Amino acid sequence: MLPLPYLKVGYLTAPPADDPIAPHKHWERLQFILNHTELQQVNDSESAPVKANALVEKAKRFIKVDVADIVSVSTCSDLTLPPGAGLCINTTHGPVLVCTSSS
Repeated sequence: MLPLPYLKVGYLTAPPADDPIAPHKHWERLQFILNHTELQQVNDSESAPVKANALVEKAKRFIKVDVADIVSVSTCSDLTLPPGAGLCINTTHGPVLVCTSSS
């Protein structure tokens, strides 16, 4: 049996990629995919149809963690995180914080 392209697809609450210490009100529930090489935020704009007269938006950054860069993964119960189960992904480039949500 051939492996599927993704090991897991699901939602995590995460800060904007360009501001990892953003206040709770700026964190969003985003779809992520995990495959054999990375954990990556799904880019919804790639699947949306492009309008002929659409204005070009400033390039938005997306969260991406290469599996090879992960040092450790641990639960995190920090009061500065939004509600949900906190997850700290320690990488060679610094920590990435996300929260799981039941909804």
